[in-house]
Amino acid sequence: MDRRNWHLLLLVALSLVFSSCALFRGEPPLPVRDRTFAEAEKYFLAGDFPRAASAFSDFLARKRRSPYAARAHYFRGKAYLAMENYSAAGEDFRQAQKKARSDEVRAGALIGLGDVAFVQDNFSSAKAYYKQALKFSKEAYEDDAVRYKLALSYARLDLWYEAKNLLVDVYMNYPESPRAAMAKEIVARGRGFYVQVGAFSERSSAENLRADLAAQGYPASIEEIFRHEQILYAVRIGRLISWSEARKLEAELQARGYDTFPGP
Repeated sequence: MDRRNWHLLLLVALSLVFSSCALFRGEPPLPVRDRTFAEAEKYFLAGDFPRAASAFSDFLARKRRSPYAARAHYFRGKAYLAMENYSAAGEDFRQAQKKARSDEVRAGALIGLGDVAFVQDNFSSAKAYYKQALKFSKEAYEDDAVRYKLALSYARLDLWYEAKNLLVDVYMNYPESPRAAMAKEIVARGRGFYVQVGAFSERSSAENLRADLAAQGYPASIEEIFRHEQILYAVRIGRLISWSEARKLEAELQARGYDTFPGP
């Protein structure tokens, strides 16, 4: 899995249940007789994305004109995204948008297209898709998730003022959101980027890694972060001025055998 886009991959995982239960409220109920679709959805919710993609493909091959075709394209797109097949994911989200019968599906497809652009560092396109999704009613999507991803897109385009406003909005207006702590952390840290080399529950482990990096000429700091309802000690390098600089340092550290990702 591509650790470089861990923020987005985490959000994809957090949104799986939402995708099935909260999205598509404007769609007609799924017919009980359509076992192929129900089976594909079951695989998707279980995180078995290859089998889900295959089952949705079977459904679309047989029922391409079904009123649930847009929904099938959307779910298959999410499965492909999780499998890092970005080209196929993008095509499915475009088909979902084209065949959508409700704003819920249209918004979901736009968010999916934004996610595909984001993980490929195409932040201008990601920003455009997320902004389009925000034009729909908040009933159509997880508002805080879209705002958070839009904020990251702005940050990586060096549009810090816009990013900061959205991040503050997330942690002030959605305090129970799993993204609230991350948004607050980014604002507190301020403008700039870093490369994270590790995060540990024990500070001593973080200290050991920091010492190892220092011996190789990489000055690192230890920051307390809140994840999954616990405090972790993150080892991070830099307040880098650009996303490209963070990517360059990431590649350099990975070549030395470190498991890294840049942020925010």
